[in-house]
Amino acid sequence: MKRVIETLNTVAQLAIALVGFTGIVVIFGDRFKRKWPAIEALQFYSLLAPPITALLCSFLPELLNAITDDWVLIWRISNAILGLLHLSNFLYFVIKIRDAILIQKLAAITAVTLIIAHF
Repeated sequence: MKRVIETLNTVAQLAIALVGFTGIVVIFGDRFKRKWPAIEALQFYSLLAPPITALLCSFLPELLNAITDDWVLIWRISNAILGLLHLSNFLYFVIKIRDAILIQKLAAITAVTLIIAHF
């Protein structure tokens, strides 16, 4: 149990590092000085949404543990919520993007595979 919590705290720290890196990308890219084209705003969203989702969901098991001690139930609920949030992030990206390039199509296949694994 303690090892799981430590691992999830590590996930939270990595997520925060990714969010910080995204901020650096924005600052050095001069995007804060001008209006963002729609594709750049979508790219920024795709950089920011997954680590924020991971950050928030890394604390779910601890929060759910305050309600129940059944770790199987906690893990299932946590994975279901994580899967739903990743699915909503993915669907938003798919709806907004017009012409996906090859790497985005490959990333989409990976995303769908991981989302299915959550469920």
